[in-house]
Amino acid sequence: MGRLTSFMARIRQRPLLAAALTLAVILAVVLLIAWFLRFHIAAAIVDRKLATAQVPASYRITRIGPFLERMEDVRLGDPAKPDLVADRIDVAIGYGFSGPIIRHITVDGVRLRGSYDARGLSFGALDRLLPSAGGKAGLPDMPLSIHDAALALSTPAGALSVAITGEGNPARRFRGNARLAALSLRAGGCVARDVAAMLEIASNDGKPDANGPVRISGLICPRQKLMLGQGVAQIALASDARFQRLMLDANLAGFGGHVQAVQFAAIKGALSGSRSASGVGAAVKLTLKSASAPDYAKARFASMGMASGTPLDALANRAISGFATLLRQAEATADLNITSGPQQPLEVRLHRVTVAGTNGARLVATERAGLSWTRAGLRLDADIASSGDGLPALVVRLHQATAGAPLSGIAVLQPYRAGTARLAATPVRFTWDGARADFQTILTLDGPIPGGFVRGLAMPVEGYADMAGALALRPGCHTISFRQLRLSSFNLDAASVPICGQPLIARSADGVLHVDARAERIRLAGHTSDGAPVTLAATRLRLSRQGFAAQDVATTLGAPAQPTQLAIGMLEGRFRNGQLAGTFAEAGGAIGNVPLEITDSSGAWTLVGDTFKLSGALRVGDADKSARFNPLITDDAALRLRDGIVTAAATLREPATHSEVARVSLNHDLSAGVGQATLTVPGILFVPKGLQPEALTPLTLGVIANVAGVVSGDGRIDWSPKGVTSRGDFGTDRIDLAAAFGPVTGIKGRLHFTDLLGLVSAPHQEATIAEINPGVSVTNGVAHYQLIGQNRVRIEDARWPFAGGTLRLEPSILDFSASAERHLTFRIEALDAAAFIQQLDFPNISATGTFDGALPMIFDQSGGRVEGGLIKARGSGTLAYIGELSNAQLGTMGKLAFDALKAIRYSALDISLDGRLDGEMVSRVRFTGVREATPDQSLVTRLIRNLPFRFNIAIRAPFRGLVGSARAYIDPRLLLTQVPPPAKPTQAEPGIQPPATGDVR
Repeated sequence: MGRLTSFMARIRQRPLLAAALTLAVILAVVLLIAWFLRFHIAAAIVDRKLATAQVPASYRITRIGPFLERMEDVRLGDPAKPDLVADRIDVAIGYGFSGPIIRHITVDGVRLRGSYDARGLSFGALDRLLPSAGGKAGLPDMPLSIHDAALALSTPAGALSVAITGEGNPARRFRGNARLAALSLRAGGCVARDVAAMLEIASNDGKPDANGPVRISGLICPRQKLMLGQGVAQIALASDARFQRLMLDANLAGFGGHVQAVQFAAIKGALSGSRSASGVGAAVKLTLKSASAPDYAKARFASMGMASGTPLDALANRAISGFATLLRQAEATADLNITSGPQQPLEVRLHRVTVAGTNGARLVATERAGLSWTRAGLRLDADIASSGDGLPALVVRLHQATAGAPLSGIAVLQPYRAGTARLAATPVRFTWDGARADFQTILTLDGPIPGGFVRGLAMPVEGYADMAGALALRPGCHTISFRQLRLSSFNLDAASVPICGQPLIARSADGVLHVDARAERIRLAGHTSDGAPVTLAATRLRLSRQGFAAQDVATTLGAPAQPTQLAIGMLEGRFRNGQLAGTFAEAGGAIGNVPLEITDSSGAWTLVGDTFKLSGALRVGDADKSARFNPLITDDAALRLRDGIVTAAATLREPATHSEVARVSLNHDLSAGVGQATLTVPGILFVPKGLQPEALTPLTLGVIANVAGVVSGDGRIDWSPKGVTSRGDFGTDRIDLAAAFGPVTGIKGRLHFTDLLGLVSAPHQEATIAEINPGVSVTNGVAHYQLIGQNRVRIEDARWPFAGGTLRLEPSILDFSASAERHLTFRIEALDAAAFIQQLDFPNISATGTFDGALPMIFDQSGGRVEGGLIKARGSGTLAYIGELSNAQLGTMGKLAFDALKAIRYSALDISLDGRLDGEMVSRVRFTGVREATPDQSLVTRLIRNLPFRFNIAIRAPFRGLVGSARAYIDPRLLLTQVPPPAKPTQAEPGIQPPATGDVR
């Protein structure tokens, strides 16, 4: 007690100490009371905070102390749909002059709901608890420890799930990790599938950022025909403290797929962009790895409708192949900017686009004043260039003031080659008004054409193309020229041809190409590959997309002195699969100095590469004025021209009967003017009422007729600038005919021609004649002859056994021209009178003796005649006439003479013959003899026995050896069709006139 009194006394003496103790006691009491009332105090602090922010909430305080409060089962926001759910929240409490304050929050098992839109990031009711009150987005300004926190973020692109762990004050310095995942995100009509990100998140001075990979399993943009596969974007995302400005940097890898017709293995590149209240901006530089679109290139160029079979076709194919190769494994790089904002419409601006192939080919587009796209349209103010393997070296300079304004440009093309094809052009100038492009240039082409090659083909090209796909060249006339044109083996010299059209070339909107070019009075000159001159002319030429049609085409080939000529009235051709083919009509011509003329030809032709082929029908005639043979026809003629060599074959037929006459094969060297033709005659069948020789040659008309038999053989014709030679062998095993001197049967022999065209044979040609009957049958004859040309035949000799002797034709030359006389002299050698009388079958006459003689015959247009014919007995012989007298008025001396004729031994006898074969023949029989003894012993017989007589008898009668008239010679067919007139009635006795002179001695 004393100690307490002493302590109290000392306190009174020290007032500051007394005050401190008093405060300590009070605090101790307060703390004691607060300890007992701690849960109520903590709840009051939290409730006051929530009430001030007007945030509905529910929670349980499971731990409380002066510096820490733990709440569990926390739910903030709408009880039905809370914005935050937490398993546990530890709130570290501090104290200040204004009272307790929150020093640190530790959360665990948090599930947070949020949204992101144009206004920024929001966590619903939770925004009102953040230091930047008023509902605006911002990071909390307090230390945080976040364990197992998940954010379900709703965005315009789709739902995003975010898992966050981290430590620090978000408004000052924070470090953590975030995992993002979305089944799909949509933006701009595109859908990204299975999006996942592992990000390192942080904030500095309240400015958040995130770094890490974002993986996407696929992206589909149906409207843009874009599809991407799996890929990774390494992003760096940053924002300001209010989330009003977002900034993104991304590096892409993977994402193989396709866009439109372009396929690619991967995308590599960088993207840098930002989004703020003032708009969106991005800088993109992307590279497509192994980009491929060969089918796209082929389809684009195929739609241009290039003319097949021309140099343009080869050049276009190389360009197509070059672009296809470029777009097969290319690396395409695009450097562009994208901007958009409230006061600025969306604009995509390309700075440079490069497509580089593995073979060094490149396609580059570089902006000048602008290469961009906006809602106002596309602006093309740039340079576009292509170069490298397979691509034309082309630079196109485009100028356009603004999007939608007229476009103008100039294209400069370096000479472009494709094999032997070459294209050059003056600078192509063009304009575009949004609906139509006008262009002009001069193209110069070298290259192959169907059947040949053109060099220096210059064509002015001026026209327009429109949006619908229509294209047309300016109507009117244009001069097209070339330095050299080779067709097959022909080389045509430089020429220019005015070609007119309304227009020349046009393509309708449906893609159909129309060509309508016309030219008149064309004349071209040149030479063959071996130097022989060539001319080509036509009165009219029309070109179309399908081909061409020409009129009055005339071609001269070879040396002017001996040219090969061809004239075609109508010539039509079409382009088919790189070749020319067509038809022709009204054609004719001649080959070199071959004396053959081709007329009335028509058929079809083709020109493939260097080979020209022709087939059809034609008529072949003799070009010689003498017309040695009649025209023949064929319907299977085939001609081929290649390397200056003409080959042809045909089966020639007679026009009226269509009988096969000969098979002909021919070849001709145009440059050398050398060629040959072979003729094979398998067998010409002549029948009396069918095919006759005069149908083949006029030379037999009036010489022979009614020919029956088969003639066969072969021949060859050779020609060169020095001349024409021909030869052949023809023959028959049997042929029958009617000749001027009578029917001839069984002719057999071979005829060797040394000049087939001139109808000249080798000498000593032999023919055997089974029978010739000029009124008296003569058999088994052999004739030797030679055809000597100019329708003449040299008779070397001809012999027939006749009446025990020989009938021989003396050598002579027969001229078968219409106005010439033909002389034949027959010699009778050692004729047996008895055999002759027996052969003639004279029943009342018998004779013996041997006779010789000559019968000169002359044939001309008026007929045939015998002049100075004489038959004379070699010696003596007998003559007897045993017929009865029919005229009793002969008188005594006449009866005596006829009685003497019953048995006369003559010592001399001759018969002279003169007269026309078709008229009266005058025969004078003169003989001298004596009456032989006979069994008759009448007085008269005894008186005249051994009495000499001289007879001079004149006989006027038709010649028995001829049947017909002069017309039978001119046209021997009448010999078998004309019935011979009946013989005049004769008396029982021979028609012997009284002796003109006669002495009986």
